[in-house]
Amino acid sequence: MRGLFFTAVTFLIFLAILTYVYVLVYDNIEKSKTVADTISAQRIYYTWHDVADSVNDLLNVHLSKKAEHLQINDSLPATENIEDLLDLYQEFVNQIYGDPTINIDFEDIDGNKINLSDMDPQSLFTIEPMNIVYFYPDYGKREMNINADPSNFSYIDGIEVFIKLKNVYFNCNLTHPSDPQYCEKWSPDASVSTCEGAAFNCLTLNLTFEDVNSDIFNFETHYFNVDSKSTANLDIKNVTGSYFITIQVGPLPTVLNVDLHNAMVDSVVDMYLNTSDFYMNLPSILNVTTPFGKKVDII
Repeated sequence: MRGLFFTAVTFLIFLAILTYVYVLVYDNIEKSKTVADTISAQRIYYTWHDVADSVNDLLNVHLSKKAEHLQINDSLPATENIEDLLDLYQEFVNQIYGDPTINIDFEDIDGNKINLSDMDPQSLFTIEPMNIVYFYPDYGKREMNINADPSNFSYIDGIEVFIKLKNVYFNCNLTHPSDPQYCEKWSPDASVSTCEGAAFNCLTLNLTFEDVNSDIFNFETHYFNVDSKSTANLDIKNVTGSYFITIQVGPLPTVLNVDLHNAMVDSVVDMYLNTSDFYMNLPSILNVTTPFGKKVDII
């Protein structure tokens, strides 16, 4: 009877030891899995943002959002072949980031793989969900455009544009509105005295240029009926001759078009919306996947 008792006690002790070992091993496995998941999540996060930021660098455009304010810093025109750069960068991503533990794909809205250079420059940098677009006719970036459907235009409270001319200077009178050579000449002219109480789509616009001599010209007209067209030619020149920058405001969906005619510029566009509930995207989705998880989002 005593032997049976000791056998039972020994079995219970052995069972307790086995249970303890199992709990210890399971706990270590769970901790290791947690560490692995954390490392994987960090890798996905940093890889996704690194690639997304690099795409914006290739386009030479940088965006920042704070509440209702969106700022777009840009350099125009393009000094490199952007389509070639996008193709080369996609190759770089595949070679440098790609390994059996991580997969990086660019996709369209339906999840189909695409090449970065397939992105349409005419649908770049879209403010969603309003579908207000900042774009170029092509990757030469010789024109700056902002478009908005009339049904979404009311989201725009106002736009401020500052353009630094890097290779030209003004070829018009900056200070005397009565001078025929005054820099501000709108024709056709759908400007208005105020947007307050307007029964039409009205844009508040502050448009400023600075030339290579650091002279500054601020267009004194700030309110436009964008159901109609307003255009102005800003006369400029360089050592080889005179030409102009064409500015068009309206009619919607055109909010603003600035045709640089090969002037080299750095620009800052500050757009003020009536809501902070918006986000910016490129027409491509970036999918970063590892065995432990993935991040799939609009760039």
